[in-house]
Amino acid sequence: MKKSMELNGETANRSWVQQFGKGQKAIGFSGREIAKAACNDRNSAYGWNVDHILPQSGGGTVDYNLICCRILTNDEKADRFPCFKANEK
Repeated sequence: MKKSMELNGETANRSWVQQFGKGQKAIGFSGREIAKAACNDRNSAYGWNVDHILPQSGGGTVDYNLICCRILTNDEKADRFPCFKANEK
């Protein structure tokens, strides 16, 4: 089993590159636009952070359990999985 890592700026940048490559803007899984430069910026219309697909208690902080998404989407999802509503979807 892969060792759990710390969720920090380095992890966020790695997750962005894995999911979106060199792009500076992207569309997250809920259909909301995010911008690489707005990582952890709640005041930005494009603010995003890294979310655990499976809640951290069940999935841990490992690359395959992380996804970049708008902060609002992460707030809407919270610890709900697999059924939750984000961006009215």
